[in-house]
Amino acid sequence: MSDTPFCTIPLPDALQYVSAIHDRCDNRLQEGIVRAQDVDNIRNRALDLIPKDLSVDAVSLEKLRRLCQLWEVDLHVGDISSHRKWIGPVIVQMKKLLFPVIRFFMKDFIREQRDFNAATIQLLAELCNQCSEKGKKGPQ
Repeated sequence: MSDTPFCTIPLPDALQYVSAIHDRCDNRLQEGIVRAQDVDNIRNRALDLIPKDLSVDAVSLEKLRRLCQLWEVDLHVGDISSHRKWIGPVIVQMKKLLFPVIRFFMKDFIREQRDFNAATIQLLAELCNQCSEKGKKGPQ
């Protein structure tokens, strides 16, 4: 395991990364990939999921990054189809009509799950950081 901190980006490079991220977000908004509601949701969240003084090995950091990518849950409509020749189109239309109703009733549950996932990632990052700090100090 490496004792190297996870983030040592020089300031000019960091500013370029931030600018690139803003551009990508703007493009995704314009293309309709994300909604303004999603941006507001992220803007209103606490951005301190991972402590600023996090110092973990590369393997743990990669696992935390993966969790950060997966924490967001939502109900997505896949490709709705039916193999039935005559009644299939009716089934497909019924599924398309029912999905918004199901999403409406599940929205509170999904919000609570997102909050739980975010809190879990925060706790895991803190625990990783504590383990890393104890490892640096040696056995006591």
